[in-house]
Amino acid sequence: MKRKLNRAFLLVFVMICLSILMGACGKFLAADVAEGQELSPTPSIGSEEPEEVSPAPTLSITSEEPQEASPTPTLIVEPKVDYASSVSPNGQYRGETYGKVTSVTSGGYYPNEGIRVIELSSGRTVWGMEPGYYACSFLWSEDSRFLAVSYMARIYGNVVLVNLEDGKEIVLPVPEEIEKKMREYRPDPYFFAEEWVEDAKVRVSFEFVGQDEKIYTGSYCFSPVTEEISDFEIDEGTHG
Repeated sequence: MKRKLNRAFLLVFVMICLSILMGACGKFLAADVAEGQELSPTPSIGSEEPEEVSPAPTLSITSEEPQEASPTPTLIVEPKVDYASSVSPNGQYRGETYGKVTSVTSGGYYPNEGIRVIELSSGRTVWGMEPGYYACSFLWSEDSRFLAVSYMARIYGNVVLVNLEDGKEIVLPVPEEIEKKMREYRPDPYFFAEEWVEDAKVRVSFEFVGQDEKIYTGSYCFSPVTEEISDFEIDEGTHG
């Protein structure tokens, strides 16, 4: 009995010694850590800063300036001349325009150099005027005694009457009703011989700008024999 107690006591003593020995070893390990042998921490996934990645180069599409195209050559159109010609009903005379003046143009036209009436049998010039203006028309009376010549400039048109018996020019009168209504600056009056009435009177149409800035149109008749104005008509005017 006494021997069993001694064995138990010895076993307890050995266990106590082992416990003391293990405690001492733990202190030595702690001391080593405290002296600077720092353990490397376990790396954490995603904790490291990633190395800076160079940005992918941006593809820049540079629009090249197109080569300057050669300008399209400008087509220069030569101005025209409005020639006119008309033979009298009796076949003895011809009214015509001739030549051209190249120093001025209007509306793509050169003016004629002149207007004339020639006797066909002799070639003699019965009547003529210069310049010839841009547009011209001839209106013969049925008996070939008179010729109404309408001509047009840039800002006006007029009519002259020619007596073929003596070659004299008769200036077409302007009715007082028109003169009173026309504005002073640029009335732009246009007169045009429309027809012969009863072979003794010529009907003339007209257009002009009035003092009230309206555009007036109308017509009247004139007799080169009596030099009288008749059948005057005018509208109420319209704003242009």
